[in-house]
Amino acid sequence: MTDKPLPTLDAFVRVTKSSFVPRTGYVMFPGFKPMYIRCTQHIINGIRVQTLDFANIEAMTPGRGAFTKLFKHCRKKYPTLILFVECVLNERFAKKLLSMGFVQLDNQPAPSFYHPFT
Repeated sequence: MTDKPLPTLDAFVRVTKSSFVPRTGYVMFPGFKPMYIRCTQHIINGIRVQTLDFANIEAMTPGRGAFTKLFKHCRKKYPTLILFVECVLNERFAKKLLSMGFVQLDNQPAPSFYHPFT
C-alpha cells in the first residue's frame, strides 16, 4: 500500500463502473481494516457476470455485525452486482454467509461464496 489516502468503497466502485475496466485495490469502509477488493467478472453457473469481490477483509471487531452492515450497504448501492467472498477460512463466517443467502461455489480451491443480485 502507498502513503496516499485509500479511496472509499463507493468511490472505488463508482470509478470502476464508469470505465468498465476491471480494477483491484485497497479501500476503506467503516468497521473494517483496509479491504482488498476487486470489481471484475466470474463465471457462475456457466454465465459470465460482473462481481464485487471481497478478496481480503477483516473487521476491526469481529462478530459485531460489520459484515452485515457492509452487505446491506452493497445490496442497496449496487443491486446489480453479484457479491463474491473468496477464500473463506473461518467456519463461523462461512455459516453466516450461507444464512445471509450466499451460495458456496464447488469449484474453488478454498471455500468461496457469491450472493446474486436482488
